[in-house]
Amino acid sequence: LEVADLHPLGSSVLALDPRQLTPACVAELQELAARRGFVRFRRLENITVADLLRISQSFGGREVVSRHVAHAQSPDDGILRLSNQAARGVVGVGPQWHSDGSTEARVFSHLLFHAQQMPASGGETDFADLAAAYEALPPDLQERWSRLASVNAYSGAVHPLVHRHPITGRKAQACSFSTWARRGRWCPGRGMAQARSARLRPRLSPQWPPAPRFLRAAQL
Repeated sequence: LEVADLHPLGSSVLALDPRQLTPACVAELQELAARRGFVRFRRLENITVADLLRISQSFGGREVVSRHVAHAQSPDDGILRLSNQAARGVVGVGPQWHSDGSTEARVFSHLLFHAQQMPASGGETDFADLAAAYEALPPDLQERWSRLASVNAYSGAVHPLVHRHPITGRKAQACSFSTWARRGRWCPGRGMAQARSARLRPRLSPQWPPAPRFLRAAQL
């Protein structure tokens, strides 16, 4: 692949149409996305709904899942259509830091975003390097957070606060303040007392938003 790395995370893929992926390209893109956080394809023209679904099915478990509300303008139940206009898509989704798929017991392996219309300026999506943020924590907090789990406030799904990426092997912290920290629902992990778990909240919240060296604002 011909790529241009973004700073401090993410990569732009050059001269490759994702509608024409070989198995070797899929494997390389999965490794690149795992290592760099996300990959970006620019100026894709005439991409169809079938194209989007087929590209999505090339990665991870090869099952297309969209668990949010299906908008009337959405061309397929597997596509979450977002907009700043209620008549055109679901509005107000994801204004705070979150990890997509945290409502699911089996979280998403990959996410595919396709921007149909971009503003003349602004409109960036912020990404955070959760592995680097975890590695920058003091060892005592790393050890403590590794023994905690979170309970999703909407679905009740339980996830470890720290997980190991299946491709890179790096540990990363979870981030879904919109669905669990705000409601204060915590699940102590492996024998940790509830009182000790509750004391994590004031120490966890100041970590967000993360330091600028962990962030990338990208216009997709």
